[in-house]
Amino acid sequence: MAAAERLEAIGVSVTLADARFAKPFDQALVKQLAREHEALLLVEDAAIGGFCSHVIQHLVMQPWLPEKLVIRALHLPDRFQDQDSPAQLYAEAGLDQNGIVSAALDMVTPRPLRRRSGVLGGVLIYIVPHYVLDAELVGWLTRHFAELRIYRAVDAQFRQVVIFGRKVRQRDQVSDSVKATRALLLQIGQGDAEAEELPVEWPFLPYTVPATAEPEHFYRVTMEPEQFADEVGRLQGLWPTLDTHLGAAQQSLRPPARGLSHWHLALALAAGAISGVVKSKTGRVLVVKGDTHKEKTLQTEYTERDDGTVAETRILTDKFVPVIRAWDMTPGSSTCGEVLTIR
Repeated sequence: MAAAERLEAIGVSVTLADARFAKPFDQALVKQLAREHEALLLVEDAAIGGFCSHVIQHLVMQPWLPEKLVIRALHLPDRFQDQDSPAQLYAEAGLDQNGIVSAALDMVTPRPLRRRSGVLGGVLIYIVPHYVLDAELVGWLTRHFAELRIYRAVDAQFRQVVIFGRKVRQRDQVSDSVKATRALLLQIGQGDAEAEELPVEWPFLPYTVPATAEPEHFYRVTMEPEQFADEVGRLQGLWPTLDTHLGAAQQSLRPPARGLSHWHLALALAAGAISGVVKSKTGRVLVVKGDTHKEKTLQTEYTERDDGTVAETRILTDKFVPVIRAWDMTPGSSTCGEVLTIR
């Protein structure tokens, strides 16, 4: 009953039928339910091979079975469960309130929408380049999500935007608020408008993430091959084959796909991953080589035993020390020709 009430509260119409007898079961009632509903969820407090199996076998043999009817059975697992409270055992098998609600929503949500947008009330965090916001994508967003807000990503190099929203049932686009949101998204996608900066402190009411029995699945959407090829050409980075980059006979060095921060550069230098001639903005020219070596530190501890004698314990600890050496080649520098060491 609690699961049915939760489903009704979010707009899913539910008919609850109590199968009082497993055999003979009410075939007329099962036929009526199958014909008048788009999904039939069977819940049984037993392992597979019982009432649910009996009903499903009966249904698949009927010529009147609707082609689009979705049928699913929830039952106890076909194995011994570890000893626990009844509530915990039902939750493990998906027979509790959360499990039944999750299964029902999965059955009545169209598969493409299920893969892309999650359960009703779920929170959308969508990060894409602004120029992919065309009429098709914007239409899908405004139909299936409410409270849509769009901001510029923190790193502006890839021209990305961050879109927030809350999953709702598919709706029309006639309201003024939906039309305004749609127009703004299209303008940003076409480059006619710029998204606002992501606020440091969220000025609106927080999005509420609905409770779920199990962690939701996350999906990654990749860019089109042509778009990926354009990005590789623009950045002059990434490698055409794995052997070219990781093989021993690498012929040419590739620049990184994006600019490195000072922390990344220092770490790469210290690890010996970067070497060569570096010229600073002030005109200083250095030939740099990073490296690391291992040093051992000795620590001695003394403890007194029960008999009054003293025990000596020596602890050797390995410590990796980064070292950056730079050959100063700056003309006129006071250290020109010297090797500078940064530890």
